[in-house]
Amino acid sequence: MKHFLLTLILMLISPIVLFGQSFTLDEFLDLLKDTHPVFREKSLAKGIIRQEATLLSNTDDWMISSKSYVRYERPAINFAGPDRMQSIVGDIGVSKTFQKNGSHLSAYFKTGYYDFKIDPGYQIPSALQWNQFYFAYSIPLLRNRNGFLDRLQYQLKQYDIDITEIVETERCEDFLYMASLRFLQLSTINEQIGIAQKRQDIAKDELDRITLMNNAGLVDKVDVIRARNSIINLNQNMALYRAKKEALQAELAHLTNHIDLTDFKPVYDLYQTHYIPCDSVNISKIITNSRLIVPFTIQLSQINHYEKGLMNQRKPDLSAYGSLGIEKIDSNVIKSLPVDKPTLEIGVNLSLPLENKQVKLNLELNELRRNHLLELKESTKRDLISSLMNLTIQLNKLKEVLNMNRQLIESSYQKTLEEKKLYDAGRGDLNFVIQSRDDEMKAFLILAENAYYYQSLYIEYLSLLDELYPQY
Repeated sequence: MKHFLLTLILMLISPIVLFGQSFTLDEFLDLLKDTHPVFREKSLAKGIIRQEATLLSNTDDWMISSKSYVRYERPAINFAGPDRMQSIVGDIGVSKTFQKNGSHLSAYFKTGYYDFKIDPGYQIPSALQWNQFYFAYSIPLLRNRNGFLDRLQYQLKQYDIDITEIVETERCEDFLYMASLRFLQLSTINEQIGIAQKRQDIAKDELDRITLMNNAGLVDKVDVIRARNSIINLNQNMALYRAKKEALQAELAHLTNHIDLTDFKPVYDLYQTHYIPCDSVNISKIITNSRLIVPFTIQLSQINHYEKGLMNQRKPDLSAYGSLGIEKIDSNVIKSLPVDKPTLEIGVNLSLPLENKQVKLNLELNELRRNHLLELKESTKRDLISSLMNLTIQLNKLKEVLNMNRQLIESSYQKTLEEKKLYDAGRGDLNFVIQSRDDEMKAFLILAENAYYYQSLYIEYLSLLDELYPQY
């Protein structure tokens, strides 16, 4: 039972324990994806555009309308009509536009009661009841055929949804790129602290050795002071490294909204090198798939679709229609209910603007926008390819630089051994030993700095190819 409870407790606290352990770059980025609001903003931004598109598609709703009124009328001149008329009228109707084919259907029922004051000699009833049913249906034949214009704004909004998805995904990748560089900086500082710590240990051992030699009268007091000054300088460097480390850890902890993350250790092979495919492969990938290029392609398709709408508007507004009305007027309310006097009408409507200047100007504007987007797309494509070439060349050349740095470290190490031999044999100077070890440390630090530069370029390279956040 005790072991079961211990296991349960460990399972419950494991997420907390994780913050005191090590993180690889991928694990750290996954944590950011789970905790940072920028990734929730992405889905919300897309949801807003999608909801706006949904609003544009609601023209298929049935519309209900009604009207009722009481009216009193006394004619100014009365030769053979009533002296006055009172009426109570009401109607109710429904209508609907069908986006699928652009047709429109409407129907309504109207009823009214009319009370007259009229001379009985005319033999006209003093009160009448009027009931009417009316149905009408129309369908476009040229302009807005198949409901193209009715659906146009909704269809154009679908392009905005795709563009928003890409733009928000690119924003997430920019965020991960920034966070990756911070993670890399922290890894580099840890490496620099490790190098400085080794140098401190060597310097302390050297101070102890020089102090013993000074006590034995083998070296001067100034040699002890020099060795001690070397340690003070190293302590200053260490303090700077630790300050940078604490600042970066605090930044990354708040970035993930986990304060406990300040204790984590970044795990990153700073000295690894990466395979870079040939330029033609990456150039083809950028031209077809880059998130900085694809939105232009989508916008151009959107402009082409909008142009189809403008061309559709230039067509004559020709529509076929049919209507049916049935009504009944009777002095007897009951007898007026079975309406039986039909009116049927079938025909076509035609309207055509003489010049249609508005559409013509919109077509010209649309063409300007298309040309502008084409130039922007070409400009962006060139910028991306030039950046890719720059990064590829630097990454390949830096591999050679890192190899030379390693050679310098080995050479500095051998030089330090020789200086120590000369000093121990009484034929050298302590300054040369300290300087040689400083040179050795600088060689390690130069390798770490160049490795950081190489890795930062590689992260930029991944971001350029949309591989830090390949969600589209």
